[in-house]
Amino acid sequence: MKLHTEAEVISEMIKSRAKEQLLSLLNFKKENSSFIELELKICKNLNELGAIILEQIIPLIYGDGYIGSTVEINEDTLYNCVARIRRRGLITTFGKININRAAYTEFNSGGLKSFIDEALDIENKRISPLVRYWSDLLGATQPFDEAASTLEKIRGISLSKRQIELSTESLGAKITKAHNDNIQNIELNKKGEVPPAEINLNLNAQRTVYIETDGCHINTENEWKECKTFMLFELDKISETEHRLKNKFYYSTMKDVNEIKKQLKYHLERYCGKEEVKIVCIGDGARWIWNMMDELFPIEIFPSGIIGIVDWYHAKEKIVEIRKEIFGETEEGKKFLEECKYYLAKGNIEVVEQLLEQLKNKQELFGRKKFVDEQLHYFMNNKSKMRFDKFKEQGLCTGSGAIESANKYVVQRRLKQPGMKWNEENANYMVHLRAEYINGDFEKHYALKHNALIEEIAT
Repeated sequence: MKLHTEAEVISEMIKSRAKEQLLSLLNFKKENSSFIELELKICKNLNELGAIILEQIIPLIYGDGYIGSTVEINEDTLYNCVARIRRRGLITTFGKININRAAYTEFNSGGLKSFIDEALDIENKRISPLVRYWSDLLGATQPFDEAASTLEKIRGISLSKRQIELSTESLGAKITKAHNDNIQNIELNKKGEVPPAEINLNLNAQRTVYIETDGCHINTENEWKECKTFMLFELDKISETEHRLKNKFYYSTMKDVNEIKKQLKYHLERYCGKEEVKIVCIGDGARWIWNMMDELFPIEIFPSGIIGIVDWYHAKEKIVEIRKEIFGETEEGKKFLEECKYYLAKGNIEVVEQLLEQLKNKQELFGRKKFVDEQLHYFMNNKSKMRFDKFKEQGLCTGSGAIESANKYVVQRRLKQPGMKWNEENANYMVHLRAEYINGDFEKHYALKHNALIEEIAT
């Protein structure tokens, strides 16, 4: 009965204000304004009603936070009530509201505390969780000044660029700590090698898990620093010639290769679970990638090994570089390029090596001879990873376009815009935040189980 009475009181407040708003709206035509302005006016009116509801309903749901004149948290922490009712303002999605709640002071430090603030997740914060969620969401997808402008235009909420920056970085720091906690028990050996992956590897397994990893450079305060990204994914076969990526997972970091190795081990084990899997790693010729695969899948533990594939486009680009350096745009160069590409596509790397060996021996200049020799060794060292005809027969992906797109989507779109220069630690927070957002794990940091704006919730 009490709740019904309180609901009636709030209802009357809303009715009174809503009637005033409607009378104002009915005169809207006289102002000769556009329909978009009418919509915005109604949005503002609804915000006013929302603020009334929120301000009145908080004490009915959460109380006033008074739980006695003294509160003992544990034997070392004692709080005394210093004010039965203390008023504070809060910026919410409906505008600024006021909350009346009991205030306590800690006996030893004298620090103030409100148990309502704690329950509402607004302790030491001026903005509500939903406003933080929106500002962090915008801060993760666009520069902070643009995020502040967008938030004000779409919701009428005025936050400074700095407020959004601090909130976003705080969330990024929280995510970074969680990532560090995940790998705290993974230790490298004396050689700096990561422990082998604990997965059920089987080259005949029906399930194929792809690993792709690469890096791009971010402008930091001290230097251009590499940000490394790896992604895990599987493929859905749409037709004989078309596949679609599914179950994509991204991880990015500004830290060194040791951090990447630990995180890849952790997330690969979580991703694969106990199921039998076939692992395919696609990368360029960078030695660190294949060294990492050797550490995660040592031959003595995994005799069958994994399938390592040098990205087709990187391999082809090596031939293009040779043509440009040795032949320029001549017909002879075009013929050389087409011949090498033909045997490369066939996976016949031995013939490619022969062609390069012959080309090297024809060079009179030492610099050109050395250049061709370096490219020759690239193919010699990665021969087993270039059997493109065999990989194609097995229905395997042979391109690293997924990770190159990931670099652009996860990292560069947000951190590599004109004029940007990052503090390295904050850049690390942001790339973790970006990956979390794209992985679809953003909402879990706000205890957001249901979004009533986009979901139908059973009642």
